[in-house]
Amino acid sequence: MRKLLFIAISIIALIIAFSIGKCSSPPASQTADASETASDVPEVATQYTCSMHPQFRTEDKDAVCPICFMDLIPVPEGADNVPPNAISMSESAMKRAQIEVAPVIKEQPRRVVQLVGTVETDETKQATITAWFAGRVEELAVDFTGATVHGGEPLAVLYSPELLVAQTELQEAAGSANRISGDSIVARTARATYEAAKRKLSRWGLSETQIKELENAPEPSDRITITSPIDGVVINRNVETGEYVKVGQTLFEVADLKTVWVLLDAHESELPFLSVGQKVELVTDILPGKTLHSTVAFIDPVLSPKTRTAGVRLVVDNKDGELLPGAFVKADVIGKLDSSNTPLLIPRSSVLLTGKRAVVFVQVEGDQPTFEARVVKLGHRGDEMYVVKEGLEEGELVVVQGAFKIDSELQIQAKPSMMSMENEAKKVKVSEDFLMSLNPLYASYFSAQEALAADNFEKFLIAQQDIATMLAIVDDSSLSGDSLDKWKSIAGAFSATTKESPNIASARVVFEDMSKAARKLQTTFGHGGSNFYEMYCPMAFDFRGAFWLQRKDSLINPYFGAEMLKCGETKKVFEPVGMNK
Repeated sequence: MRKLLFIAISIIALIIAFSIGKCSSPPASQTADASETASDVPEVATQYTCSMHPQFRTEDKDAVCPICFMDLIPVPEGADNVPPNAISMSESAMKRAQIEVAPVIKEQPRRVVQLVGTVETDETKQATITAWFAGRVEELAVDFTGATVHGGEPLAVLYSPELLVAQTELQEAAGSANRISGDSIVARTARATYEAAKRKLSRWGLSETQIKELENAPEPSDRITITSPIDGVVINRNVETGEYVKVGQTLFEVADLKTVWVLLDAHESELPFLSVGQKVELVTDILPGKTLHSTVAFIDPVLSPKTRTAGVRLVVDNKDGELLPGAFVKADVIGKLDSSNTPLLIPRSSVLLTGKRAVVFVQVEGDQPTFEARVVKLGHRGDEMYVVKEGLEEGELVVVQGAFKIDSELQIQAKPSMMSMENEAKKVKVSEDFLMSLNPLYASYFSAQEALAADNFEKFLIAQQDIATMLAIVDDSSLSGDSLDKWKSIAGAFSATTKESPNIASARVVFEDMSKAARKLQTTFGHGGSNFYEMYCPMAFDFRGAFWLQRKDSLINPYFGAEMLKCGETKKVFEPVGMNK
């Protein structure tokens, strides 16, 4: 009985197992199709990298970074073939970051130059009446400043004994010339005397009409009426009734205010956008709500050494007399860059300014939107655009919105960002003797670097002393002016690092300042011999990061020594410079 029960249970178990197997197994045709599909898709191995040292790649996910021994992360999709100073992102990520681009265009930049100035009298329509002979003011026809006068109208009556003598001479000479005729010597002398008497009065400022009146007067007079030579306004009265005047003394100043000048001040940066003939819009508090129009008539060719501005002159019609000299004026000049060549322009929003550098992000070709940081050289700034002198070509796409987000991502990925990109200035030309005398100083610095990489504190202290010694033997006799000032600054920075360090930890802090001085020396003057290598460790000083120089390309880290000897990467190669005569 028990045997039969065991056989029955075994049969039921086999049936259940067969049923489960049949349900869980796909049909033969489906299995074949899946097998064929799987064989058509090649298996892609996932790569892993270090977040601090992205140059390291491996397919072993259990490996660690051989430089800093950190755990690895998967390489982001699309990260291959992306330049070290660029970042790639998907279309959706680009939209989420609200990144916008615009092409580099070739066009003259426009700029509304806003200037301020004052209304002044037109110097070409201004007359100064002076005393051409000594006398006394007997009467003032115009006794206040601001009076309107017309040409020929009297201003004052002047008493002068000299005038009496001159008029007497004129009348006598005229009578003699009329009485003596012919071509005799006496007749010619009489006529010459008459002409001389008229010239004397003419040189005193008397008109032909006044001279004729004096000549025909029944009796000589010791008084003369001073008249205005032009229509205008008396802007200056310098005499009073009864006052004695000397020859050359200014009596009155009269200005025609039917046209006035507007004198504006333009700063150096604004002058390239200004030219004679440009249209100008003017507003003044004297005429609220009214806009005046004029053109640039003159631009001063000399800058004021105090204000660093140049004068810009406008001629404004003032027939109604509404503009008063001395009034404050604001002007808008619609200017374009005065250049024969049409420059390249980029929007102002695309430029990231970092001190002396200007960085833009350029969209480059790639499987996904890829943005590359690029240092450019800028020219003049228009209203909304910058002139680009170097670094870009027409048609390239630059980021005009979202540039800071891209730069932040570069920093997160430990790539060169706008804050770390270098734009080195040209090296200062120096003599061969000076450049050669720098070699021992460089050698002492490299001894300090190699000593710390070997954890040899005693050797570093010797290198510190050597740097102090080598600074003293640098031959700077050929330097002068700016080059000498730069060398003294660098030498001072080096000298500050030669105080003996108490321990190796302090020595590594001092070495960072020493490296800054060495790098400044390299970028300013250069070196002779073989290549120098700039290295960077992102983990130094609690991940703040630090640079240093090496004379060999095999990285040895002075900030960690044997603890992480290979932590870091080569950032730049400095080639030796030719000897500058």
